[in-house]
Amino acid sequence: NHAASIDLGIKYHRVMGPVASVSFCRADGLAVFEYEPLLSADPRDALYRALMEFHMASHASLSRDLYGKLFRLSGLHAAFPAPAHAPIYETVFGCPVQFGRPRNQMMFDARLLDRPMDYSDPITNAMASEECERSLLEIGSAGGVAAATHRILLQHPGQFPSIDKVAEALSMNTRALRRRLDIEQTSYRKVLAEVRMRLAIEY
Repeated sequence: NHAASIDLGIKYHRVMGPVASVSFCRADGLAVFEYEPLLSADPRDALYRALMEFHMASHASLSRDLYGKLFRLSGLHAAFPAPAHAPIYETVFGCPVQFGRPRNQMMFDARLLDRPMDYSDPITNAMASEECERSLLEIGSAGGVAAATHRILLQHPGQFPSIDKVAEALSMNTRALRRRLDIEQTSYRKVLAEVRMRLAIEY
């Protein structure tokens, strides 16, 4: 069903080189997707808004294809202030839109999740899951922010920089670094522990 497809999508969305992190929950009869841009942390930044417009519009379009004629958005919340073209939002998304909210969220009727998928195929699902898992492993082994954090810590054995200093060295703010590490399924504390263990073994 659609609920299972969401679990799959949330688990492997990083394979597609996302512009935002995505989480999902059910609340008060609604299916709620929440987004956070990866390349900007300031809702007042034009890049932040552009990333959210792209991501939410793409997701809304995909959802219409998946759920068919029954799909309607119940609401859309944006963390950024209302832009000059704000009136266009309700035309594009077909639902009430609120700006300046604490989170970026897209909501629709959760009952749609329990409907069977018209084009579901267990063999294709298994093949896609296997390929996504392989790609995810390749992404992890290729490096990323966790690997960059690892390298910075190794450059300062015995006097490791704080997460704030590491974020500064990577030209991002601390919140963005934590978010990127979380997407790579790790944390600053875990990376630091790995570096300490590696140095202890070498010593």
